[in-house]
Amino acid sequence: MTVSFCAFAAVLCILLGSNRYMADCVQQEAQAKDELASLIALGQQLADASDLLTNEVRAYAETEDITHLNNYWTEVLATRQRDEVIQTLENDQLPDEEAAHLAQAKRCSDLLIDTETRSMHLILAAAGQDADDFPDEPLHRYVTRVMETPLSGADAALSAAQKRETARQILYDAAYEWAKYEIMSPIELFRQQTSDRLENEVARATAGRHTASEVQIFCLLCSLVLIAAVLWLLMRLYIVPLRRYTDVLSGAVPESIKVRVTPCGASEPYRFGQMFNRLRATLERELENRRTAEEQMRKARDEADSANRAKSEFLAQMSHELRTPLGAVTGYLYLLERTPLNAQQKRYCSSMYTSSETLMELINQILDFSKIEAGALTFETVVFDPTALLHAVRDMLEHSARQKGLTLKLDIQGKLPQAVSGDPTRLRQVLVNLAGNAVKFTEHGSVTIAAEAVQRNENGVTIAFAVTDTGIGIRSEDQARIFEPFEQADSSVTRKYGGTGLGLVIARRIVETASRGTHKLTLESREGHGSTFRFAMDFASAEPVPEPECERLPEMDEEKTVLLVDDSEINLVMECELLRSFGLQVDTAASAGDALRLAEQRVYDLVLLDIRMPDMDGYELAKRLRRLETYRAVPLLALTADAVGGVRERALDAGMNDCITKPVRPDRLYQVLQRYFALAVDAPETLVTDNGGLFRRERALATLGGDREQLAALCRRFLRAHSRSAEYVRLHLEHGRPANARALLHDLIGLAGNLGCDALSGASRVLLDEVHHGKMDTLPQFTEVFDRTIEELRSFAETQTEPLGKPMEQAAQKLKKLVENYDFSAVQWFEQHGGSLRHTMPPERFARLSEALERYDFERAAKLLDEKEE
Repeated sequence: MTVSFCAFAAVLCILLGSNRYMADCVQQEAQAKDELASLIALGQQLADASDLLTNEVRAYAETEDITHLNNYWTEVLATRQRDEVIQTLENDQLPDEEAAHLAQAKRCSDLLIDTETRSMHLILAAAGQDADDFPDEPLHRYVTRVMETPLSGADAALSAAQKRETARQILYDAAYEWAKYEIMSPIELFRQQTSDRLENEVARATAGRHTASEVQIFCLLCSLVLIAAVLWLLMRLYIVPLRRYTDVLSGAVPESIKVRVTPCGASEPYRFGQMFNRLRATLERELENRRTAEEQMRKARDEADSANRAKSEFLAQMSHELRTPLGAVTGYLYLLERTPLNAQQKRYCSSMYTSSETLMELINQILDFSKIEAGALTFETVVFDPTALLHAVRDMLEHSARQKGLTLKLDIQGKLPQAVSGDPTRLRQVLVNLAGNAVKFTEHGSVTIAAEAVQRNENGVTIAFAVTDTGIGIRSEDQARIFEPFEQADSSVTRKYGGTGLGLVIARRIVETASRGTHKLTLESREGHGSTFRFAMDFASAEPVPEPECERLPEMDEEKTVLLVDDSEINLVMECELLRSFGLQVDTAASAGDALRLAEQRVYDLVLLDIRMPDMDGYELAKRLRRLETYRAVPLLALTADAVGGVRERALDAGMNDCITKPVRPDRLYQVLQRYFALAVDAPETLVTDNGGLFRRERALATLGGDREQLAALCRRFLRAHSRSAEYVRLHLEHGRPANARALLHDLIGLAGNLGCDALSGASRVLLDEVHHGKMDTLPQFTEVFDRTIEELRSFAETQTEPLGKPMEQAAQKLKKLVENYDFSAVQWFEQHGGSLRHTMPPERFARLSEALERYDFERAAKLLDEKEE
């Protein structure tokens, strides 16, 4: 490195010196060239000045025009070009020989001026003119200067003509030409010598520049050689060792780390090789230890997986075994309640129902805890009234509290929202767990369920809940332990009050999971002074949804046939009686083989099949039924007591349409059956409604309390948002985007059903089931039903244009007032009553008004209404 640095420093100095020398040579060369050009130009100016004087004096002798005399003496006395050139040349410090030539030319020029002055004097004398004849300066002065030059006696004795002739002869004779030669010859010699001298200087500067270039080229060559030498050293000392290391590592077996390198090269690569070998040895030891640890972990993981699979299988089996008889109990209780009963029998049925609900709650708690451990706890999002839910929880526990002589209070501080969006089931589960424990562990006093909206914003509300009791309380050292699974304050609590010790664990996990760790379930308690459990939940804002009236389940169409498949004789009989109570024709099969034989003999409208059966499970049975051409679109519903995750997904993958969990609740089963029986599976486009079309307007009007304009507004909103949904579904399916098509169809099922378009809802459901299985055979039928339904909705919406008992002008003024006040209710008013304005303005303006209100552009809407008034 030191040698390289010194060599580079030397080369750098040489390069800098040669550059400096070259710059000087170039400057000298340019200067010499400039001087050569300047001197040549000055010599030419000197010769031109001499020629100018000769020409002017000869012109005066020929023409006797005093202007030429004036020009002559202006150059000699005023312009003095010749003198300035000579002075410039003398200032350049010329060599002696060149200066002598220049001085000789000047002397000869002065002598020639005297001769030319004599000629001009003779002309003036011949003309009889003197200085007084020219009063103007500077001509008077010039003539005076000429007249001061004396004439010889011979010249003075000449006549005027002779004087003129003599003057001309003086300017053209051999003596004058020789005098001119005496002037120009030194000038030419001066120019020649100066040119030779300067050209020699230019040549020397050029030679110096060439020498400097050669020095630079030599230095560059030396630099290249030096760089090549340094690169060779770098390659030899660094790159070659690294390449050797790379070759050794590349040639090693990937699975093996038993590779060594031979240290070589400069000190750094050499030390690197040594460190690599040491690190390799250390890593080999660590990997060996890691392999041992991984083997142990693998064994432990396999054991844990085996235990987890055994636990999941046990839970599924336990769920099935417990829910199956429980379903029979629930079903027979439902059938028993439909028979004539006396008061005592009704009380017995109520007690049995309560016991079955308690047993179901215990099963659900165990399964919920299993889901929490597996991280599979799920939440739904529905609209509910939190106040109504609190009242329902109080009503649920009020009987138990009254039996113990306790007062169950409901303390709602402030006003809760009428409707929120969240999971009411999980909230009810937490409140029932906490309030149930409070009732259980309280002997005297009261239990209070409190709620308060602690934070509101445009997106939702945070509600804080608290359950306070005057019970036994919990010691401070036991408060953390009660939130552990299967733990209570002490063993005496379990013996005295019962319980599994899972309620608080599930409640805490639900609160934490629902809020993603934002909220927690906390406890404040003192032994003997009761306890208070607090938690909070976040809910989204929502619009209230009217609750359906509770009615006795009506009988279905007696022509509908159902195939029921279940290997449990008790469940088979109970479920068969339950289905027949709905007015359905039911055939039963105790095995999958019997079900296939019955299906080959007859096409049923719907098939209910149990999943767990000994000879063939429900998944395989569903796959075989789907292979039958007649059962390609028949609804297949799974009956299962398995509550573990993945059952519904497996059922859908096997070709089933839905999954019903045991124990079967009659109302839930009725709703599912009613939904699937509403579909015309084979030909949904031929479904006939109560008014002879695909839009069941009478049913929709009954739902809306007979408000035809509100129904028309809903129809118009549906037309604006979904009039091209069928086209979008087709495009998504044709371009390989089934997920988008399923989302549209899912929306259409609910929207069309709520609007009374059951045929469209059914056709959408059939196509959705097909898309789920990779088919789209009923797409043409769906498109036809969709188009016809849209036409009926549009026809109905366009006919509803009557004003609401007010003049059209008053309706427009009301809408204008709302939009001018930026009242958001203007949008809802227009959707309900805007039809009355349709015929009061051009269709294009009405469409723009509708669009402006949809976008809440109240300023534009007000302008459009003003245009109408104009």
